[in-house]
Amino acid sequence: MSTLAVVLIVISSLLTLWSVASAFVSWRWAAATAYAALWPLCYIPGMEIPESLLIFWGIAALIALGINYMLPFEVATARLGMGFMTGGALCGMMVGLIASSNAGTICGSAAGVLLGAIAFSRTRRGVMMEFPSKKFFNYLMAKGLPLVVIMSSAGLVIMACYQFFTMN
Repeated sequence: MSTLAVVLIVISSLLTLWSVASAFVSWRWAAATAYAALWPLCYIPGMEIPESLLIFWGIAALIALGINYMLPFEVATARLGMGFMTGGALCGMMVGLIASSNAGTICGSAAGVLLGAIAFSRTRRGVMMEFPSKKFFNYLMAKGLPLVVIMSSAGLVIMACYQFFTMN
């Protein structure tokens, strides 16, 4: 394994860890950081990431970023239930990795966000989300879509690194 490959994998891993950690505190640029973590992997000799995948996740990251900037400031910076939703998305992404497919990580992340939001709505602080209501689902969509993009991109990095290390 070349030194360049190690450096690029470390950069990609650090960007992924940063994006997942920043998702817990609802940082607006977390989806863009998760997408940026995919790019160093493209330059590793022997690692194949299709261009269509990069285009798809680039558009998804732009949509998530656009949603974050179109939301009212109070909603965009709110951290209400983010620990539950991010933890659920992370667990769902890990379960989705078992399928070893992009669709598995997306569905797992989405299911994890939903279950995390429902679990939070059952706590004392989460009662104000009024599950099931329009308010709950609006907040879920505003915070959940960026989380799905972040966790699915993180899952792609994990799958690519796993594939690279098992093949070399």
